[in-house]
Formats: sequence, structure tokens, C-alpha cells
Amino acid sequence: MLPKTKRLNLTHSFRKVASGQRLETSHLVIFFIHSPDSSPKIGIATSKKLGGSPERHRAKRLVATAFQQIYDRIKPGLLIVAMPKPSITDASSTQLEAELRSTKELMIHA
Repeated sequence: MLPKTKRLNLTHSFRKVASGQRLETSHLVIFFIHSPDSSPKIGIATSKKLGGSPERHRAKRLVATAFQQIYDRIKPGLLIVAMPKPSITDASSTQLEAELRSTKELMIHA
């Protein structure tokens, strides 16, 4: 799990980021904005479309693990909200990590 200092955790922060730019990968919908003078912060939001509580928590853990692996490569000042798609149930954290590394908008030198 990501440490508290690297997470978005307030409702208004999620809403602010969700009104920013949107990016889709095969397993995630990612919203992001640039915030000057801040380290990257990541929020994960799940929908009941993913299934019950165990499925939603598994999806959150997968996404958090993938972001934790690439955190040092994320552009400084990015605030990110990731929303897993239902297809995430077939994915591994390694696949998610590879998807995130290939997103030029988020990475320092993708």
C-alpha cells in the first residue's frame, strides 16, 4: 500500500483531480492535474461495477502496488486518481505496472 504522504485522501481533492485531464489504458481510467511544488499524490477510486467488496479491495491493492513500483518515475507535482475498469480482474500488478510505465503523460522519461 502507498504511504499516507503519497496518497490523495480528501473528497474535494478527488473531485478536483477528476475535473482534470483524462487518460485511459486497458485496465484503468486515470485523471490527473499538475500541482506546482508538490510531490506526486495518488488516489484510487473503485466502483461497484467491479463487484463486491473483496473484488474492489483486490483491485485497489493491484493498482496501489503498481503505482508503488513506479512512484519514483512519476512526474513531480502530479495529482492522480486511478479508477480500475472491470477488466482489471484478469490483470496482474506487473501488467498494470507496464501499462503505467508506457503512459508518457505521467512518467518522467517513459
